[in-house]
Amino acid sequence: MANWSAKFIEGLPDASFLASGRRFPYKDAAGKIDLPHLRAALSHLPGADIGQAAKQKLTAKAQKLLEKENKARVDAARHIFVSTNCGEGLRIAGAPSTDDSGRVERKYLKDLIRVGSFTHPVKGWTLDVDKARLDGWVETFAKMKAAGVAIEVVADHRERGERADHIRGYVDELYVEDDTLYGVITMTGEDGLKIAEAVRNVSVEIDADFTDSAGVKYDDPITAIAVCEKPLVPGQQPFERIAASLVTEQDYTRLEDEPEPKETDMKKLLSLVAKLTSTKEADLSDESTAIKALETYQTAAGKVVTERDELKTEVEALRSKTAATSLPTVDEDALEMMAEATQGKLESLVTTGKILPAVAKKLSAVLIGPEGSRRSVSLSARVAKAAGLDGAMAKAVLDALTENDPVKLGEVTKAQTFQLDRLTPGGEQMKLDPDLDKRAASIYPEPAKATA
Repeated sequence: MANWSAKFIEGLPDASFLASGRRFPYKDAAGKIDLPHLRAALSHLPGADIGQAAKQKLTAKAQKLLEKENKARVDAARHIFVSTNCGEGLRIAGAPSTDDSGRVERKYLKDLIRVGSFTHPVKGWTLDVDKARLDGWVETFAKMKAAGVAIEVVADHRERGERADHIRGYVDELYVEDDTLYGVITMTGEDGLKIAEAVRNVSVEIDADFTDSAGVKYDDPITAIAVCEKPLVPGQQPFERIAASLVTEQDYTRLEDEPEPKETDMKKLLSLVAKLTSTKEADLSDESTAIKALETYQTAAGKVVTERDELKTEVEALRSKTAATSLPTVDEDALEMMAEATQGKLESLVTTGKILPAVAKKLSAVLIGPEGSRRSVSLSARVAKAAGLDGAMAKAVLDALTENDPVKLGEVTKAQTFQLDRLTPGGEQMKLDPDLDKRAASIYPEPAKATA
């Protein structure tokens, strides 16, 4: 609470007081509501020496004012425009950004705790929370923030003195809406964003003995927010992505304190929204319609991002699978030597009469391949085994062909030649080419006769 001296209060106008008779000051000299003084007035009203009817009327008025202020904070946190000045541009709610060091960060809105009585499921102690305690936490947070004392967001509960690697983010602002305490939170780093997207539950850590480094002691402060799986308060909502960093630098207490946007600036802003969302500018009559268009765009963009991430996952899986099933490479010089050796074996088979030249040519195309595109699967035993074969195909085929008997092949071929000299068995003999026997004898010579 701001320290308003008696002289300061004496100088306030009558409109700065909640009750007649200049009682319960809650506005400053400029007419701006001071939340701590408004809460103090509300807490003192039950014991005030005034009539019951007046007490109820003033209490209702104070409650209404307080709810209006809290609603302004909610609207500010959810405000999708970063600034009404087009020079600052705009950011879509939930879009990740980076801090000065290049580390990714994202803003979230999160319900932290609400009015009620909560019993620890393991340790058995009970935490009682009423509206006044929620408001007190907001007030204490403001003092801590002004003194540079940060409220950290940590992964699971931790003990004092534990390492800083538990930290996943920081609380930017606290406010009360209805019977619930909310926090505007910046989650930092990939781990911070992942835990906010995966876990919805948190627990507040309260340290009644907390004193900062300057020796200032705080009354019933929240000192950390722990993201956890088994919270003290059940039924929590997920982390909600909100507008990016610039919006959280505003004063959340009063939106109406912000200057009204210039008409020219609003036109520029609506034009920018229309271009971004592919909407006709005539359909964006005011800020509310622009926000709806941006929210629709954000939903569609979120789906695209999700689909993109799923496709990236599938591509990575396919790459891993391809890498696991790809064949080993063979040095080009070594592969060329294998090709030359196989070609030499084919020529040897032709020379020894194991195969015909035409067969050797076809086998060379299949087993060896052209220069510059050799068949590594058939030439290399290592590649063949990686492909699931027992060994190099070229070696297996050529080894089998060495079993051919050229004499037997010649006898069969000659017998087939002479069977064709008649159209039908016992029929009229055909007139054959007189050179046919000579060509056959040159291909399949008669065995040399033994001489005495």
